[in-house]
Amino acid sequence: MTRVLILTLAIVAISAIGSAGQQGATSASGRLRSTTGVVKAVSSSLLTLVRGDNEMTFAVDSSTRFVARGGARDLLRRMPEPPPVKAGDEVTVKFRQRGDSRNAVEVRRVYR
Repeated sequence: MTRVLILTLAIVAISAIGSAGQQGATSASGRLRSTTGVVKAVSSSLLTLVRGDNEMTFAVDSSTRFVARGGARDLLRRMPEPPPVKAGDEVTVKFRQRGDSRNAVEVRRVYR
């Protein structure tokens, strides 16, 4: 009986260690990044930025936050129709990259 209990505890411990390692790998590849550029095109599902000679495309959806200046505090909006940014606007995009795809978490217009 004691051997079975020890074996069971060892299997549970090994499984927990393996799960923790997998979670660490997932969160490392999905860490939050940021970039600033000029909007080339925007739709309800994609945002394309130009930064120097580079062009970057981001997926946007209902969870993407759009932040606009609103007097004493910033106004936070989910993807409204039409999008609150347009071609030519300078924006900062916080995003997560997973493989080849970039998912926009927050889009903030830069005011200068």
